This record gives sequence, C-alpha cells and structure tokens, in this order.
Amino acid sequence: MRRKKASKPQVRLIVPPAVGGKWMASAYAIAALILAAVVVAGSSWLAISAILNIKPLAFPNPFVSTSTQTSTGIAGFQTVGEIEAEIKQQGQIPGTPIPLENNKTPATLLVPVLATISPCQQQCQQIVELRVYQPTAEATYYELVNQIAIEGLEEIFVVNSLPTGTSGYKGSDRLLPLTQITPFATKAPGTWLNLTGKSDFADTSVLYGQVVRYDPQSSYLSVKLSWASPAGQAAYWQEVAGDSNPELVVNQTVGIEPRFQIYQLKSRKFAADPLELKVISLNPPALKNTDYQKALTLADKGLWTTAWEMLSALKLESLPASARSQIGIIKLHAEFARSQLKQTWASPSQAVLVNLMNGRWQEALKIFESSEFDRREIAMTLKNDSDRLWQRVEAALEVKPDPDAQAWGAMLIAISDGKQDALDWLNEQPNNTPAFTTRTKTLLELLERASDL
Repeated sequence: MRRKKASKPQVRLIVPPAVGGKWMASAYAIAALILAAVVVAGSSWLAISAILNIKPLAFPNPFVSTSTQTSTGIAGFQTVGEIEAEIKQQGQIPGTPIPLENNKTPATLLVPVLATISPCQQQCQQIVELRVYQPTAEATYYELVNQIAIEGLEEIFVVNSLPTGTSGYKGSDRLLPLTQITPFATKAPGTWLNLTGKSDFADTSVLYGQVVRYDPQSSYLSVKLSWASPAGQAAYWQEVAGDSNPELVVNQTVGIEPRFQIYQLKSRKFAADPLELKVISLNPPALKNTDYQKALTLADKGLWTTAWEMLSALKLESLPASARSQIGIIKLHAEFARSQLKQTWASPSQAVLVNLMNGRWQEALKIFESSEFDRREIAMTLKNDSDRLWQRVEAALEVKPDPDAQAWGAMLIAISDGKQDALDWLNEQPNNTPAFTTRTKTLLELLERASDL
C-alpha cells in the first residue's frame, strides 16, 4: 500500500520577495560602510599615537595574579614623573628612585614611598612601602612589577639588643620607623638594600634596620631580616667564614665586651627567592675533636682570645663549612678583644677588667698587686662585674686548672659571699699546693682591706 506524500506547509510572506532583497542589501552596505569607517579611524589613531607617543588602552592579563597585576598594555606604563605624581595623589611622598641593576640602561628602579611622622623631632618621614618598576620597550616608560609594605621594627626587638641592665628600659610593641634606605656594596647574589632608623634608650643610641633583597630573575622583593646595633653601626657584609661568600655582620658591642651576630647565606627551595640568611651559632660544635669543643666552650663564655689561641694551635685541616663558620666567629671576636688589650687604659681598674675579660689572669694579678692606691676601685669593679667574670673563670677552670684563674675565682667569691666561702672553695680546687694557698690568702687579705669585707 502506497503512502500519500505529505503536503508542504504553506508560508505566507509578510514582505514581498523583491522588497526583502533590497532591505538586506541595504543593511549589508551600511555595515560595510561602518566597518570601513572604524578601520580608517583606528588606523589614523595608531598613526597619531606613534607620532605623539600616546598610550592606547590596555587589558588585564588573565595569566597574572590580580594581587600583583597592573596591566599588560602600554596604558599600565608610567614615566618617573607620573609615578611620583600618582604617589603624591595617594597622600604619600615619593622617595629618590634607586637603580637596582648597574649593568643595565635603563635600569630597574626601586621607588621608596614615604609618609609623614607626626609628631616628629628629627626624622619626620618614614618608609612605608617599596615599589619595583622595570623599564619597558617604550622609551622613558616603566611598569610596576612588585611592591611590599614596610612597617618598621617593634621597640621590644630593638631594646633586647642592649646588654641586660644597661638601660633599665622595657620595650613595647610600638613600631619604630625606618627612615633611610641605602644599597649594600656586596658580592652576594641579587641586589641588597639596608633600611635604617635610630632611637635613644637611656644613654645608648641604637641604630636598627631591615635587610631587603631584590631577585632580578624573578623580580621578587622581600625583607630578609631585622637587626639592631647598640654600637651604632649599620649592618655590613664581610667574609668571615674563610670562603668566597660574604656574611652579614651586625655589631652589638657595648663597652669592652665584643658581641657580633653573623648571618650566612643559605639556599632554600623557593624559586622566586632562593636565598635566606641564617645566624651562625657556636652550638652545637661542628667537630667531635675534644680540644675544638673546649675552645668553643671558652668562646661561648666570652674568652675569645684564649679560644682563638687554642684553635690556632690545633692546625685543623679539611674542615667542613660549619666548622669554618664557627672558627670565623671566634676570630672576629678575638680581633676586637685583642684591640682592647692593646689600649692604654686610664685607670688600673679598667686595665684589670679588660685583662680578666680576656682570660689574662696573671697580667690582671700583677696590676692588682702593684696598684696599692687603686685597690678599692678595683674591688668595686669586681663587685659590679662579678657575674660575667665568674663565668669566664669557671669556663677556664673547666678546660684547664690554672692557679692564677683559681686565685681570681677565690677573690670573686670573697667579694660576693665573703672570705670564708672563698677559702672553702679554694680548698676544694685540684692541684692545690701550700705555696698557692698562701699566696691566695695574701691576695684575699689585700682585697679585704681595700673593700672592707
């Protein structure tokens, strides 16, 4: 059985065929005219832009995080004047741009952003932000590639750099401003900058700061560490560990006792910022050598020159990097301590103290015995510095029994706890001979008459 063909549906034309064709042709013609006009206008604008160096529109880069993205077209670029104007418009102060790459022209620029300190006494501007701008293919234009906020240092961190009891000042968590920025002269990889400020605590003026590193490969900018120097000396780079790599040194010396913090460059697993600074410590000892460990015990208690002399006598070879670093610390402190010994001191009490601080027991005894009219002052010095002197005597006697060190141990006990306690301690010492006991008792009598024990 054959099926009937379905009949085609009827379509009624609202617009006659002839009229519809004309309308479509007109629409195409209008669209073509508009497109041609846009192309002509765009070409003209590009030509004018090339002549006048006008910056065209730009669009965000979808492959860059929104937190660091500015723009990828020329509209995101700025001249130095425009950068400074933008900072002023934000109510802040543009600092002097610092070139970050000396071998490149034009160089990448670091622009410090400043804010007014109110109220202020000396420095009235502080650094609140650092911005990095890279040069573009467009002459005189730069693009923002990184920026970090700078908050300053907590006061308690700066106060803690002072020796115990020197200021009697308790620090707070208020932030101390950073007011100056200086590039480091160093062979350390990358570009290093030192941000500094200064504050007074009692009679000590402390210089403090933060170390910032810029990595030219990744355009990464980061704060590496904070430091404080009661000696008033900015952190500096010096080869301490005996290899080609420099270390960052912070001088925290107050008075005659050397105190340096030394930081070493270490690699870490972070591609954008592959270096960090780690403080070098004397503990634990890097070698199992007994004499090496004894030398570190002396250094740990402040007997730097004695420790360095002991290490020099060992003539160690093929040392690991960790041991070279520890030896470098001891050498740096010993050099400062030796400079103190070479000075001519105004009073016998100062000379006695310097010799005792450096483990020169016999020299200190000679000064004490020959200073008949200054023994009272010497006795007061012993009383005021008994704690740090005692730890040196104790360390020295732990490493090697020394009659002169034992004599000073007895005198320190007498000045703090009385003559009888000193004699009791003296009788317990090894290798105690009658001649040694007699001499020490004479010294205790001289000290007793001088200090009214």
